[in-house]
Amino acid sequence: MYKRLLYKPLTFFSLAFTILFAYSSIDVIPYKAGMFCWEKEALNEYNSEELIQFMKDNNLDTLYQYIPKDTNIETISNFLSLANENRIKVYWLDGDPSWAKEEYSSNVIKLIEHIIEIVKQLPEEANLSGIMLDIEPYLLPEWKQKSNRPNIMENMVSSITAGFIKASKYSLDYQVCIPYYYDSLGLDKQLERLISQGCSGIAIMNYNKSNEIKQINTECEIAKKYRRQVTVIYEMQPPEKYGLKENNTYYNDGLDAVKKSWKDIYFSFSYKKLKYAFHEYKSLKEVISNE
Repeated sequence: MYKRLLYKPLTFFSLAFTILFAYSSIDVIPYKAGMFCWEKEALNEYNSEELIQFMKDNNLDTLYQYIPKDTNIETISNFLSLANENRIKVYWLDGDPSWAKEEYSSNVIKLIEHIIEIVKQLPEEANLSGIMLDIEPYLLPEWKQKSNRPNIMENMVSSITAGFIKASKYSLDYQVCIPYYYDSLGLDKQLERLISQGCSGIAIMNYNKSNEIKQINTECEIAKKYRRQVTVIYEMQPPEKYGLKENNTYYNDGLDAVKKSWKDIYFSFSYKKLKYAFHEYKSLKEVISNE
């Protein structure tokens, strides 16, 4: 009898402690993050070593790197080999708003075909993990006219989906950057088709600190439904750059604020395929150096 009575409170307190520890410990949620880099200069030998060391020093394990089409195979191979040696995954980052227009939509397939040809020539130690498309159709002048938006989205989703089918044949992970607000513009159907048929994962540009959890609920629920990867992107560029406002970026808030936000988002959705990333390399370096 005594043992049973003793066991129950101990079990209760052990369970309570476990739950409390699970929420408070940074080890139970993925704090390793990704990072976007649009600097083509990062590909050369000296800069690539600095970039990879920066990632190692700051617990970053995934790099979304812009690689111009005219980059020679040796440079790409050396860069990927260095990243792989340091257990960093690399995604080929590219895209342009014009690719959402019907007359330029073939550029998506052209990019995928180009990447596949490069991959065929790479040695085993120079592995490319996948592709990250960043098209951003809302930057087109035509987007200002609301009646144009469904058609632009349909064109974009169709071309991205065609790229996904081709990339999948070569086991390339294929992810797409999206803003947090397509659903609020009445583009729910196109959004779901993009996530369900056009990619293996989405990277949400969650650049509004006012309601970070609620505003990505639709995207996360669709992704969970189809078991797609979700990466929540944090903007780190300074306010006023590219029209950014204080509410769009964590430049002045710092890394602790990002981690707090990420922790809240992670526990709100309870989804194992959820991670986060920083945009972008140069600005993140500034934020860290200022802390």
